[in-house]
Amino acid sequence: GPTQDPDSAWVLVVMPGLMLVWGICRSRALSEASDYAGPLKKILIDLTTEVCAKYRLIADYAQRPQMNDLFQRRADELRRSEIPESQVELNNNYFPKWLGPIFSGAYIAWASEYVLTKEMSLGVFLATLSVFSEVSGDFSSLYERVMEVNTRLDALKTLTIYFNMETEVLLCKTMNRKRRQATKDAWAAALKNAPPAPEMGLLRSDLIPIRLENLCFSFPPGIHNLGRHVFELKNVNLSVAQGQLVAVVGPHGSGKGTFMRLLAQTIFPTSGAILLPMHLRVLFVGQLPVLFDRSIWYNLVFGRPDFNDIRLLETMLQELEMDTVLQLMGPELDARIEARRTTKRLTSADLKSLRDWKARGSLEGSPASSRRFSGSPDRRQSGAARVLVESVGTRGSRASPTHDTHLRGKYSRLGGSEDDDDNDDASSNTDDEESEEMESFMKMCWGGAGSEEDIEIDEDHSWQDMLSFTEQVKLCLIRAMLMNPEVLVLHRPFHNYDIYTQKKVLDVLLKHKENRGLGLPKADWANRRPRTIFFTPESMEQAKAADVIWQIDAARKTIKQISATDLQEGFHPTKQQDHR
Repeated sequence: GPTQDPDSAWVLVVMPGLMLVWGICRSRALSEASDYAGPLKKILIDLTTEVCAKYRLIADYAQRPQMNDLFQRRADELRRSEIPESQVELNNNYFPKWLGPIFSGAYIAWASEYVLTKEMSLGVFLATLSVFSEVSGDFSSLYERVMEVNTRLDALKTLTIYFNMETEVLLCKTMNRKRRQATKDAWAAALKNAPPAPEMGLLRSDLIPIRLENLCFSFPPGIHNLGRHVFELKNVNLSVAQGQLVAVVGPHGSGKGTFMRLLAQTIFPTSGAILLPMHLRVLFVGQLPVLFDRSIWYNLVFGRPDFNDIRLLETMLQELEMDTVLQLMGPELDARIEARRTTKRLTSADLKSLRDWKARGSLEGSPASSRRFSGSPDRRQSGAARVLVESVGTRGSRASPTHDTHLRGKYSRLGGSEDDDDNDDASSNTDDEESEEMESFMKMCWGGAGSEEDIEIDEDHSWQDMLSFTEQVKLCLIRAMLMNPEVLVLHRPFHNYDIYTQKKVLDVLLKHKENRGLGLPKADWANRRPRTIFFTPESMEQAKAADVIWQIDAARKTIKQISATDLQEGFHPTKQQDHR
């Protein structure tokens, strides 16, 4: 067409040029829309990446539902933010689609006269119109379609692989049923015996042992082709009472890490079973630290999101001499203490406003809210959260620049001593109903959507760079003890410390076992279940400190219980052990 009608050839240059100019002019609008959605996309991607990388920690602390809820909120926010971007893209894509008909109409108006006067043939006229339509269609859709396919192809392949992977649901179901039946049988047997003496602080269920019954384990067949020894167990039968400190020993490469994961039930035996009473929580802690890019507080209370006992946390940190962590946490702890004090200062009139707010969904209009939350209507409407926000401010805004005295100094900075705080607690609890309502209000203010969760997104996690590797490992140990499971499985808990710190950590483990929870009141010792700790020691002294010692014999693919006198350097099994 254009070769036979040179006067129309300019259209082939003008049409793409107009598309280019349109794209340049609209790029700012598209950029602004993308900038709005871009940060939320990054947040969602970072969340997904972190959850995938640290899934085992999330599963061990039973936080999968919370992570699902957090992902759902982030995904909803992203979908809402993509609406403006989609609108801009839609407008941009329709411009070239309309450009073709506009040029075709202009060409028809111009060239129809030449067709009627036969200065241009009808065939050239129709061919030129066809070229206009093809050019506009090709430029508007070709690049869009190719890039859309390329950007989604890899993701679709990965999703297809993940969606078709075998799950462990059926295996978990089978193991759970074995544990449940074993617990039921053991409980029936325990009921036939006399109850434990009161001074023992035990219930009948606390006498149910932890058993390994015909335990067999081996890796999939393909792993045997690695050219080295592969851990394997055959028909292991062992038992240990609850409340014991159990050392699992063996030479380097004997499979201690694999066995510890078996105990924690993060991997499962080939046959047989590890029978733990169903009411016991089990937690595995590896030798390497795993931390979230959030605040120190979030990392410490990850297993107990509702935890708010700051003094207990201080006691636990001091047990491991974690002064640096206490200093770094100072501003956040100050904010939490002040938020709790602010809640205690709410009056009965304020509580009436809260009740009205619960009924109407707003504090605006009530006398108490106008008195306490004076300001613009918008500020009064969000007054419930401002009770805490105004007193706390941004994290650390009310904290002093130094925290040499740690939390003891915090109470004095807040206008009283620790004893004064106890007095405040006593006076504020005179009315149980009001106290509970205040606490409920505080949780509502901090736990609602758009409050603390939004603060966490922008948190500065540079504190990780200020902690040594040793401090990070200690932090993970404190996190586990704060969750306080009945069965704690520690793989190489002394590996990252010097001799002095190893002794300190061993002392903390013994205190945790004896007191049934580190730092908890000794007077309530009998009201808590026994704490069982499995650990892999680094030295003979650490192994001898245990109540029970299990020796891994990789050559004979078994595990035996031994005495402290049977221990050998390097934790190699002796011949006497082999013949038992």
